[in-house]
Amino acid sequence: ASLQHAIDAFERWNCRDGVSGDDDGGDGDDGDDDVLCPACLTRKVLANRHVLFCACGDFRLARRDENVGLRYLKTQLAAVFDAHAARVPACGRGGAGLAFRVRDAYGIDALYAQCAACEFFEVVM
Repeated sequence: ASLQHAIDAFERWNCRDGVSGDDDGGDGDDGDDDVLCPACLTRKVLANRHVLFCACGDFRLARRDENVGLRYLKTQLAAVFDAHAARVPACGRGGAGLAFRVRDAYGIDALYAQCAACEFFEVVM
């Protein structure tokens, strides 16, 4: 059941309909920019000014100096899933092994993706 849940989450993130190549990040107010929380995998990420957050409490990113929004997050998550699948094809199918965490490193919160099975590690944003 958890594998199917991860595959469903991957398909939601990887769906790029409505996201064009000239996207500047935007404020993410369009209805097509729903993003499943990478931390809890059950709720949608919300945006309030320069803060992306989830009601689960495990996902909160503040970006005052950057023009990032839900579209940008969605694009970055899809890129991480693609990178994981490309580097380790057997492990990367469906992104089942990926875990996402927000960590404070050097005074800046960042979202990281990590796979314990293949030791994949990447900064999402």
